[in-house]
Amino acid sequence: MSSSTKYCPASIDSDKILACTKKILSEHATDILPKNILMPTIIHYTHEEPPAKILKIDIPTPKILPSVMVILPSEAQKLKPLHLKVIGDKKSTTANKISHNFPEVIWGKIFSTLCTRDRSKVAQTCKAFHRYVTARSLWRHVDFSHLDSLTPSSLKWLLRRAPESVSLPRCSSYRQTAFLLSRSPMMRKLILRGASWSAISAINTGQAPPLRCLDLSWSVVTDAAIEEMTSCPTGNHRMGTPSPSHSRLMKLQELILDGADISDDAIFHLSKLPELRSLSMMACVRLTAEGLAKLVSDACQGPLDGNLNLLNCCGLQADVMPVLREFISKGTKTIMLSETRNLPATEYDEFRHKLDLPSREKWDMHVKFQPEEIRS
Repeated sequence: MSSSTKYCPASIDSDKILACTKKILSEHATDILPKNILMPTIIHYTHEEPPAKILKIDIPTPKILPSVMVILPSEAQKLKPLHLKVIGDKKSTTANKISHNFPEVIWGKIFSTLCTRDRSKVAQTCKAFHRYVTARSLWRHVDFSHLDSLTPSSLKWLLRRAPESVSLPRCSSYRQTAFLLSRSPMMRKLILRGASWSAISAINTGQAPPLRCLDLSWSVVTDAAIEEMTSCPTGNHRMGTPSPSHSRLMKLQELILDGADISDDAIFHLSKLPELRSLSMMACVRLTAEGLAKLVSDACQGPLDGNLNLLNCCGLQADVMPVLREFISKGTKTIMLSETRNLPATEYDEFRHKLDLPSREKWDMHVKFQPEEIRS
């Protein structure tokens, strides 16, 4: 056999490759073709059989772009998009240190919309996100209400964030609540929905911070509980400070007692809070007009110039209307009232129509009445 004879190995079918390329070009003959079309190169060998090291030859697969240009992988390398810049140590070449071109302020606003559970998952993705998520500005409010139990590690993690607002799960105990309150001097808002009295009683300990907002919706709250919370704190107080002579709720400005089992006796103790501005007592069925009158009397120390929620208070009757007018005169901005079996909409409309025009306009501005049809 002559040495000038050239053979093509059996693993390479040159005719098939050329036929496929011609077929591709013929299908797009009507398209606007580029000037230069790169054809795949057929490699021939001068050996009768392929060398031992060359067991298989991979022919590059052409890539068809919308312009019907056939580009080999060697040319396609030039069309790759630019990579994002790498952050961190310049000496490090770790591939997972990708880039975040947004400034930290933008990432902070994005992560602020996530709940506590989602932020914890985002912090596990990369070091950059962990640094952004663990910023103290994102943890001013911490919501643990979704947890089934409050573990010691969760409490320690919470204390390191030093939040201003905390929502604890309903399964919190007295020991856990007292441990958290005694080590959180910056806390100003506490949410304990559906909690037991043992957990709530930790609020009036000597080491608890002066709260501004307290949410005890649907918790075990009675008249005796309100009396204890508004009295002098019990237990140990902070070292180096005199024993407190007043309640730890003296700075309280907003109190939510929705669904509490309280009566007019609890209103008397709430009137002792000097900075109370907003009060929510929705679905407190034992309240009467006589009890609400204590909040507008001269003995009441709080201004109550915010919101007053009396929705679904079935114990209220038509005699509460004059009391509500005194709340408006005192400066209460919004009063929420709803139709009940003891306060039908007809009696409400009758009282409203008896008012003169200026008083009626002022009444409609401050009192928001919800008939039974709207609530259903």
